[in-house]
Amino acid sequence: MIPVCPLEDLWQGEMRSVTVGNQKLVLVHVDGVVAAFHDRCAHLGVPISEGKLEGFTLTCRAHEWQYDARTGHGINPQSAALERVPLEIRDGYVWVGERHG
Repeated sequence: MIPVCPLEDLWQGEMRSVTVGNQKLVLVHVDGVVAAFHDRCAHLGVPISEGKLEGFTLTCRAHEWQYDARTGHGINPQSAALERVPLEIRDGYVWVGERHG
């Protein structure tokens, strides 16, 4: 796993685009849950980080598809989902990538 940022730098209610290696990701911190997803809407691949985060709802700017920012599951449409990336909070940092061990 790769450290991305200190947890204290990712505020409650914040969404942040990050690049890890050659992957563009979006981090969200909502309701005490920190999650990472590939930064693309399931609809047409528009960067989801260009959308808006209101409460726990993440809305794509292009066609307003909506996702639960805590899980990535679709709200509208329910059949959609963001691709989640493994994430750990360790030593005060947000780590993303493959889990080892």
